[in-house]
Amino acid sequence: MKTFIAFSLLAIGLLISCEKDSVEKTIDSDILISARLEDQKVFIDAETEKEFPCINYSIDYSSQKEEKTITINFIDIVKPGGCYTALGPAKANIDLDELDQGNYTIIFKLDGVKTEVRLNVNAILSLEIIKAGNVIIK
Repeated sequence: MKTFIAFSLLAIGLLISCEKDSVEKTIDSDILISARLEDQKVFIDAETEKEFPCINYSIDYSSQKEEKTITINFIDIVKPGGCYTALGPAKANIDLDELDQGNYTIIFKLDGVKTEVRLNVNAILSLEIIKAGNVIIK
């Protein structure tokens, strides 16, 4: 009986030690960003540094806006249903809608790492890193 209990405890210990971290890396690339203004709307263009076998891979994301802070969570790389056979990065065009002039903080979340960026909305858009992470200004 003692042998069974010892074996059971050893097995449980091995199972616990083999558990993966709660945050798994789903996007194995840094992301490059830029900002553009189109028809009074602000867009963040994002693309992976890594190239994929099809040029039409996309980046799945979610976004949330609260006053002057925008949070963008990059979730996963989406493989297309049909492949345009050319190497290229996965991309996302994030529509921030119309923003009043001023400074905004954008928090990008990628694989558990936060990057904070200041977006200055004036006649010319500008991005500036506040806290570096794995999202890079292009």
